[in-house]
Amino acid sequence: MALLSILEDCGVAPEIVELRRAAGYRSSRLPLVEFALAALVHMCGMRSDAGEAIFTVARVAGWLAHAIEEYEAPKLRYRYQGTYTGS
Repeated sequence: MALLSILEDCGVAPEIVELRRAAGYRSSRLPLVEFALAALVHMCGMRSDAGEAIFTVARVAGWLAHAIEEYEAPKLRYRYQGTYTGS
């Protein structure tokens, strides 16, 4: 995950590295963005609800980008194009 890699390059707090390592022993799944946001909030000394705000802003930006792409796409592109063949 890009955010965790950036945090590690910036010198993640040792407890975050240890927590990630411990979680890795219990599961082969990679950590989710929530884990990286929690690490970011912890490292930067942000308020406890800052991760939710960052996640929300990022999600809204993604929705807007998707909406802009959809507006540029051909109209009704997912609608079935039928041809009448009856009398």
